[in-house]
Amino acid sequence: MLQKSFFICIAILLVGTQVFAMEYVTENAKTCESNHKKTCDLNEKPITGKVIKYHPNGNLRIEITLKDGLQNGVTKAYFENGNPNYEINFENGKHHGLHKEYYENGNLKMEFNFDHGKVDGLERDYYESGNLKAEVNHKNGNREGVAKIFYEDGSLLAEGTFVNGKEAGKEKYYHKNGDLWMEIDYKNGEPIAGHKYNKDGTKEKMADERLKFLQEITLEGLLSLTGN
Repeated sequence: MLQKSFFICIAILLVGTQVFAMEYVTENAKTCESNHKKTCDLNEKPITGKVIKYHPNGNLRIEITLKDGLQNGVTKAYFENGNPNYEINFENGKHHGLHKEYYENGNLKMEFNFDHGKVDGLERDYYESGNLKAEVNHKNGNREGVAKIFYEDGSLLAEGTFVNGKEAGKEKYYHKNGDLWMEIDYKNGEPIAGHKYNKDGTKEKMADERLKFLQEITLEGLLSLTGN
């Protein structure tokens, strides 16, 4: 995976780390000239300590822990109202450990785990209300195993399986009332057959053109929209 929102978050963090380091580390700091992955003090010495920046209202905005110029331990960011924005763990400059993102109201938005730079284990994504939106497992950076997406009321919207990051087997999609909406069979990430279910329970085979169109809104696309 990785999700688009997730990559955007990382990009902001990396750019922000350089800006924050220049403005707030003990007194002053900057990106090391000899190694742009590290943060140094004004004498080009890699920093062991914290990078801190505040919101205009005085509340803490971000706190980054550095060791020998690299991010180590937890990086925490906060909204201006004081609620957590995200918590990301690092080891020697690489993502390692629990990653959490939050809505501004304080509710958890998503959580997943890194193993030395690669997403590994179960990822959960939530609605702003706090209800579960999606869950999918990862192995060595790829989606692996069963994935599920839910309506905000908790009823199942879609379910399917990934193998080595590709959709495989049968995917099922449901109406809010629990009735089956459609099924699509996958092989190596490509749709090979599909059926749509009518209100009376009868099913219709999907034409190849319909399958190609629906591929954009199937499980992988929905997971990308949810942030997984």
